[in-house]
Amino acid sequence: MVRRKWVLGCAVSAVIFLVFAIAFILWIAYPTDEDRFDRAHSDVANLATALEQFELDVGRYPTTAEGLNVLREAPKGDDAVRWRGPYLKRPAPPDPWGNPYVYVCPGVANPQSYDLLSYGSDGKPGGSGFAEDIISLGPPDAATSEAPAKQQ
Repeated sequence: MVRRKWVLGCAVSAVIFLVFAIAFILWIAYPTDEDRFDRAHSDVANLATALEQFELDVGRYPTTAEGLNVLREAPKGDDAVRWRGPYLKRPAPPDPWGNPYVYVCPGVANPQSYDLLSYGSDGKPGGSGFAEDIISLGPPDAATSEAPAKQQ
């Protein structure tokens, strides 16, 4: 009788442990909107840093046609001599919502350099909250847009 209670107690403990383990894995595996928003800010800042390094070496920002790919592969023509990349270890990632980052040079909002942005969770220009655009206009310290306040 005591052995049966012990076995039943172990089985219940194992089930409880398994439920908590699955919940923990799901918590880790599925980022929140705030996590995605923060990652997009980090990605934009890292890409902006790579763009600035490219500009220091080559003397210009990549064209819109070259896009972010030129941060991994040397440009064609005379600029290939000054290119000291790759400036990114991996290809530019999509934003956390699966959309490509938008790169325009010369920028629309900043014609002196470039616009680099993610359209946020909705993938469309504009928006508010987590759908707000995440933008870098030129130098890395010019990134704009703050994370929305946590909703309770």
